[in-house]
Amino acid sequence: MASTKVDSGICGFQTEIEAQCNDFQHVDFKINSTCKNITELANELPQVDAFNEIKSGYDGEIYTKAKKVQKSNCAGCVVPPAIFKTMQVAANLALPKDAKIEIKK
Repeated sequence: MASTKVDSGICGFQTEIEAQCNDFQHVDFKINSTCKNITELANELPQVDAFNEIKSGYDGEIYTKAKKVQKSNCAGCVVPPAIFKTMQVAANLALPKDAKIEIKK
């Protein structure tokens, strides 16, 4: 199992992602978020085929469904890439490593 906690930034929403993969391909998600858009996305992503996601990239289920639920300024949300990275780690297609975005003005 892989797990990720995401602090989305100025919106203040928090998301916890758990991903389980028992066959190195099919990843089951449990996603809890204080954001209604991410909660809607989570309801549409109970399971994905990690191989198809890697092959399809931005045209895979994760990003396609994210585009459907994220409107206006939510297009910059960091949660969909976090879901993708968590899926990779759960399926042993990537090693776990923290990612970080620092924004200054």
